[in-house]
Amino acid sequence: MLIVGGYPGNGLEKPVAFPPPEEAVENLGEGLPYLNLIVLIDLKLARGMTAKHRLQDFADAIQLIRSNKLLNGYADHPAPYVRDKFLEIWDTAQIEEDF
Repeated sequence: MLIVGGYPGNGLEKPVAFPPPEEAVENLGEGLPYLNLIVLIDLKLARGMTAKHRLQDFADAIQLIRSNKLLNGYADHPAPYVRDKFLEIWDTAQIEEDF
């Protein structure tokens, strides 16, 4: 279960935490609510960085970057704690799949 104020990944305190729904959810009242893209990427990267067995979170971040066609300048949006990892993952997302 995810708890507001809890920390993704190893559960230890870090600058990225699970935010209150009213700060992270979009489309309230307009259908199904969903997590804000910035928040989702922050949480995915923080979890992957601190729970080394959670490589799927990095793969999810790559897919979010690709499917939303995020530009390199989007690196201004993630939390400073995950910004360098975002840039690394962004570079990886630019590699064409040839299979």
